[in-house]
Parts: sequence; structure tokens; C-alpha cells
Amino acid sequence: MVKPEDIGLLSVAVVVFIVNAIELKLLAKRRKVLSNFEKMLLSMAVADLLVGVVQAVSSALKVADTKVPGFKFNTVLFLTVAASFNHVNAITVDRFLAVRWPIKHRVWITNKVVNFTIIGLWVVNVFALTPLFIKDSMDYVRYVLAIAVMSYIGLMCVVYAIIVYRAVLHRRRSPQMRGSSSTDQTKKDFQLVIISLCIVLTFMVCTVPFCISAFVDEEIRKPFKYLLVLNSFFNPLIYFFWKYSERRSSRQQGTSS
Repeated sequence: MVKPEDIGLLSVAVVVFIVNAIELKLLAKRRKVLSNFEKMLLSMAVADLLVGVVQAVSSALKVADTKVPGFKFNTVLFLTVAASFNHVNAITVDRFLAVRWPIKHRVWITNKVVNFTIIGLWVVNVFALTPLFIKDSMDYVRYVLAIAVMSYIGLMCVVYAIIVYRAVLHRRRSPQMRGSSSTDQTKKDFQLVIISLCIVLTFMVCTVPFCISAFVDEEIRKPFKYLLVLNSFFNPLIYFFWKYSERRSSRQQGTSS
């Protein structure tokens, strides 16, 4: 018998795939002029798209009442979500360095460093979760989730308090700086702080209930799984809103000039 929640999850997964495919297409068109921040978003969009693919296939098989012996869909889904999680952390580190040491950040975070970081994120993610493929232990998943989420919440609260404080402080000082280029760069840096903050808050809202449920109960409740998959839907929306705001701002500047 087909369950409504399986059809619902299938629909959500398809939408997640579509919006991330659109984001990837938009970023791919600008691949020659992508900023380092957008490169991280491009890689994260791949992870989010895979979340949609894995969940769509898993839900479609449940709707069709078909099983694939030996294939662990929940394990692969966890791996793709963890990849997105690692990208969020990398973006956080990048923004922290940008507001803490703005001049050195431009020297440290080069195209080569970003490319190696992206490759390293995927490699580390696969090796860290290898035990899930060797032995599909729910206890392992639950303990990893508990430790990771609690540490993540505490760390992000401290780090983003520092990031926002320094970003606001730097923005207030920017009018006193000479040259419009430094002021424009300050505005862009502040926008990136807001974007990364939205990504982190969305991730926390969508994943924390799932992780707590996975730690407390052996069977994860469907609403929390909906939230987990929806996180990969909100990330592209944040990117779309950011680019829309940029275009609107550039039009206003062009009109005023």
C-alpha cells in the first residue's frame, strides 16, 4: 500500500533536484568568473542535488513497493547531507578569516586553496563515513550525530557572534575609508556574511530536529526527514535571493548615475 508520506517525500525530493539543477546551471554559466565563495556554493549545490536524487530514488522505490537488495539508501543520504554540512563549515571558516584578517584573507584564500579544499571536503567525507558502508550500525550514526550536532551548535554560536560583530564594526568604519572601491568591497563582504549566516541558520533549523530524533528514537519520524531534505531546497533559494538583490542594487546604481 502506497503511503502519502512516501509520495510527499518523492515530490519534495524532485523539487530539491530541480532547484539545485537550476542553481548549478546558473553557476556553470559563470564558471570563468566565479568568486571563491561561489565555488563553494557550486560544490554544495552538487551535494544538495545528490540529496534530492538519493531521496527521490528511495521514495520512488517505496511507492513502487520495490527493494534493491544490499543497497543502503539511508547511508548514502546521510553521506550527501554530511557533504553539505562540511561545505557549510568551510564557508563559515572562510567568512571568519575574511572578517578577522581581511587583508591576509585575500592572500591565504586563493583559487588553488579553494579547489583543494573542495576536493578535500569530498574525500574526507567519504573516508569518515566508510564505517557506515562496512557495517550499517544505527548506533554509530546516532553517536556521530549527537557529538557533531551539539559541538556544531556551540561552535557556530560563538563563531558567528564574532563574525557578525566584526562585520558590523568594519561596515561602520568603511565610510571613513578613502576610495569607493574599499567601501564597495566592505559591502560585498557584509553581504556574504549575511548569506552565510542564513545558510547556517537554515541548516541548523532543518537538521537539528532530525539529529535529535535519530539519537532518541531508533526510527526517525517522517516530519524530521522532510526537514532534512528541505534544507537542500532552501540553499538554492538563498543563492537566488542574493543574486536578485545584487541585480536590483546594480540597477539602482545605474539609474542614480
